[in-house]
Amino acid sequence: LPLHEYNNSISEIRGIMRMVERDLSTYAPEDIAITSSSLETYRPYLEEEAKKRDIPLLFTSNLPLTSYPEGKLLKLFYSLHKNRWALEDYKKLVSDPSFPFKDRELLLAALHIGVDMKLDGGGYKNWMRAFDIADEKYNNRYKKIKEAKVLFDSIYRSISLIVKSKKSLDTENRIRDFRDRFLIEGEWDEKNNRILGTALEILGDLKELEDQDLYRI
Repeated sequence: LPLHEYNNSISEIRGIMRMVERDLSTYAPEDIAITSSSLETYRPYLEEEAKKRDIPLLFTSNLPLTSYPEGKLLKLFYSLHKNRWALEDYKKLVSDPSFPFKDRELLLAALHIGVDMKLDGGGYKNWMRAFDIADEKYNNRYKKIKEAKVLFDSIYRSISLIVKSKKSLDTENRIRDFRDRFLIEGEWDEKNNRILGTALEILGDLKELEDQDLYRI
């Protein structure tokens, strides 16, 4: 994308709105986002320029990303990965009603096994061992333990792939795969996917800068 330089903030807002007006011929309004370091400062000027061009605006400031389901899920993806699937992070993932999991009962069964086996520190191998110990403890009487182990393994691998994505297309496809496999159909749509995917891409870009000692997250 070309880099545009403006003499002042007003010129910048007008230039951005001209680009938005142009892009609306190709993209839906909800696919275009404008970010600002101080939205309250620039909001009146954005509204004025948008009104001149009949551009619909929706402001979502003053609410942190984590107040939305997509943001909470994103935060948990990274927390789970960073903290090696610690019990507390896993509990937040499977207990939050804003994430419409298909098999919440099995995910909670996995949580109870983790609690029973005192898996506070997490670790994939420790989780797998805990399922096996629980299965042996109950003499293979409970089919649900094996099913919970399979589901945990699947969701672990899916989230790991999302967090490690390097390309936007991979991110988008992996989030869609996560949705289709684990979430109730119709309760997590393409808009949710786009918000989560964009946030993941931004964090990925910032991580690259951090690795080059050009930015600190």
